[in-house]
Amino acid sequence: MKHILHDWSDFNCVKILKALWNASSANTKLVLMEFLVPYACLDPSGKHSTIPGLVPPEAPAPLLANYGAVNATAYNADMVVCIFHLAP
Repeated sequence: MKHILHDWSDFNCVKILKALWNASSANTKLVLMEFLVPYACLDPSGKHSTIPGLVPPEAPAPLLANYGAVNATAYNADMVVCIFHLAP
């Protein structure tokens, strides 16, 4: 699966992966290719900080939270998915 799960909620990702598990055989191999897109803004809520390693440390102000790291491919893919879902 390539660039599928990042656009779904955890609940729906579990449903998708369970369906694949149920359809698989003992010899089935699943390869997931996804982008990890870091937040470019600060997250004052801290709600993700309870899971070690989930979010890289944020840069101090006035730098962008992701130190200005640009991964145009990941951000562009995320935007294409958003536009696709909004299209009539």
